[in-house]
Amino acid sequence: MNRIELPTKTPETTIILPRNGWDFSAYLLQGETIVNVVAQSSVYSGSDPFANEVIFSATPSGTVAIVTLTAGSPGVIYLIQVTVTTTASQVLSLAGYLAVTPELP
Repeated sequence: MNRIELPTKTPETTIILPRNGWDFSAYLLQGETIVNVVAQSSVYSGSDPFANEVIFSATPSGTVAIVTLTAGSPGVIYLIQVTVTTTASQVLSLAGYLAVTPELP
């Protein structure tokens, strides 16, 4: 599984991360697009009994998966995994670590 870099977020923000989406174009054939997206989150470090609620939504957009992340517990690092199915029936995954930081005073 390939890894991407995700910036940190605060618990108060709901945001698309990374900003341009999860780009699978390097793994697709010419003309191939994404038809289904499944995003999952789990705790890598720390504790959050509601880790699966960090994923707000996940939708396909051409060769990119748009994943909106929300909430999270300060100090927790989440493993975010995005798996897509393509028009050529490929199943591909990317993953990244998301650190949730407290809001600064």
